[in-house]
Parts: sequence; C-alpha cells; structure tokens
Amino acid sequence: MPREYKGHYNRKHPPGTRVAPRLEIAVKAAAARGRISCKTANAIAGDLGVTPLEVGQAADILEVSISQCQLGLFSHADDKPDKSETSDTVEPHLMRSIVGALAENRMRCADAWRIADESGVNRREIGRACQIMNIKISRCQLGAF
Repeated sequence: MPREYKGHYNRKHPPGTRVAPRLEIAVKAAAARGRISCKTANAIAGDLGVTPLEVGQAADILEVSISQCQLGLFSHADDKPDKSETSDTVEPHLMRSIVGALAENRMRCADAWRIADESGVNRREIGRACQIMNIKISRCQLGAF
C-alpha cells in the first residue's frame, strides 16, 4: 500500500463506495483498536462467503488497518522469531516451489499460501524464504499491498 494512504485507507476506493451491512458489522466487531489481523479478516471472508478482497476493501472503507500478515510481512514486531526464522538459508524444496511460482520475479500472496499449505510449513516461513531470496510478495488477498 502506498504511504499516502496510511491512515486514510478509504482513499484507495472511489468516493461513495459502500460496505454491505453484514460485512460492516463483522469487521467492526472483530476490529480491536482500529486493527484487524490478516487471519481474522480471512476467517470473516470464509464465514460470510465473500472474498478476502471484499473484507479488505470493507476494512479500508471503515478505516480499519490490516495487521499481523500471515506471511510475516508486517505488524509482527512483538513476536519472537522461531528457530526457522533465524536461519538465512532456504530449504531446497521450498526454493524450487517458490521459483516455480514466480511471475516477473514476484510471488503472489495466494501462491505463497498455496506453497506453505502444500509443503506443510508455516506461512511465515514462505515469507521469510522470499525475503532471503530477495523476492517481493505482491497482490495481497486482502488488498493491503
């Protein structure tokens, strides 16, 4: 997300963009101190049968920021890294999966999740691997980046 939107997330959308009432209720109920975690936002999408992007757009319109990216890209300052996050190497099987999913030297968020799920590793491990490999993750499923 470009810095000019920080604190003014609704500017990312056309003026007058509305949020469905049930989505507004769910996002507001889940938001704590103006934030909603990536995991919670995705759970809302599943519970309501909407896309994660719709939940992310609702959060933007309601000026609720997305926190605690499941790929570890932002809002994890209070977390202590686990052992796998202190290494600066990438397992060969993960490296092959990541390289195979690249488009223009970028990894889509949804592909990173798929690789994590297929490999049986924590999603943050894929985010860490991409960082080590100097690969940008793009197209956040919630629209945060």
